[in-house]
Amino acid sequence: MNSLDIGPIAKRYGLSIKEQNLLKKILSFSVYKNSLLNIKAFENYIQNWIEKNISITEEDEKLLKNIREKFNFFDPKYPLFNTKYIKISQEAFIINGKKTPIKLYKNGEKKLFWQIDQQNLKNLHPKEKIKIGFLRKEDKKFYIFETKILDINSFYSITLIKTDHSKKFEIRESRSKKRYDIKIPLQIKYKTLDKKISTIDGVTKNVSFCGMQILLKNFDKDIDQNENISIKINLDNKNFYVDGEIKYIIKDIDTNIGVELKNIKKDFQSALIKEIKRER
Repeated sequence: MNSLDIGPIAKRYGLSIKEQNLLKKILSFSVYKNSLLNIKAFENYIQNWIEKNISITEEDEKLLKNIREKFNFFDPKYPLFNTKYIKISQEAFIINGKKTPIKLYKNGEKKLFWQIDQQNLKNLHPKEKIKIGFLRKEDKKFYIFETKILDINSFYSITLIKTDHSKKFEIRESRSKKRYDIKIPLQIKYKTLDKKISTIDGVTKNVSFCGMQILLKNFDKDIDQNENISIKINLDNKNFYVDGEIKYIIKDIDTNIGVELKNIKKDFQSALIKEIKRER
């Protein structure tokens, strides 16, 4: 039995009685004690519940969607890590030698349902492994994931392909500023929630000329999204100080933050180019 108290969370986010009761039921099947407000922990709770062979009603699915929206989990600050966050009507392609257009018709807790033109079914079969790709407008990235066709059904004038969910994506940059996977030590100066100035060491996971993703190990402090920070980074044997704004925060075993760089100077760009060429 999970001992998490959802009372304060329910009050803060305006959860209905039905939403609270559903969360209590889900938590009763888990021994985890991670915060419900951690998006990955939340999905682990749901997945654990599903794996217990629990019957999920349409009302349960609607309530879970409402809870995700109230917790602001659909905010594009969160990189897509689970197909449950693909939006209805998302246009996509089945990639199997050629691109076959599809569109998300229903995103259920257990399965995905894709609408397809019946004329495009010729080379698609149940139990076939496929790749599905789509451009997510929120972060301008092209996502590809592998899945399996579970069933193909037609009713009225609609043909639907049922597939499994996935948590594994291949991500391709579509933005004008390409990101490079290099590790550069740095130090961040930030303001805590109680308005005190503090510093933390980190390392880049990837960088571009307009932003970077930074890994913060053993970081258990609270820091706000949209907080302005100062970054000290050594490039080409010279210290640079760059301003940035936190665009997203992901707390898991370690903390990852996405930072948009501001007021970028040419000497910093030149030094960063040298570092990228050196690492590649």
